[in-house]
Amino acid sequence: MRKLYLLLPILFLIYWGCEYEQDTTPTEVTLWGEVYSVEDTDTLILEGNQLIGSIPPEIGNLTNLTVLSLWGNQLIGSIPPEIGNLTNLISLNFSDNQLSGSIPPEIGNLTNLTELSLWGNQL
Repeated sequence: MRKLYLLLPILFLIYWGCEYEQDTTPTEVTLWGEVYSVEDTDTLILEGNQLIGSIPPEIGNLTNLTVLSLWGNQLIGSIPPEIGNLTNLISLNFSDNQLSGSIPPEIGNLTNLTELSLWGNQL
């Protein structure tokens, strides 16, 4: 019986450890080597910064953004569908890059959007 009492705290921790669900909502997003707070970032203007590569899908985690401008970089690939998560966006500018493919239908989720600029791409 004494051994059982010694095991009870361990069994308790094992049981509750299995039931524990960790919050997987990110609090920070890293884009092009810079870290941005999900909660505090409402404007992201990276115009003419010679950014290369594709637009990371993680950009869709910055749900408080109202302005997003990546104008005048060297971005390639398609616009990630996660862009549709940015429902607070008022202004979106991906102009003068090398983006290609179709405009994702998720962009229709951006019901607050009043400015959209995509010129200078192969969309």
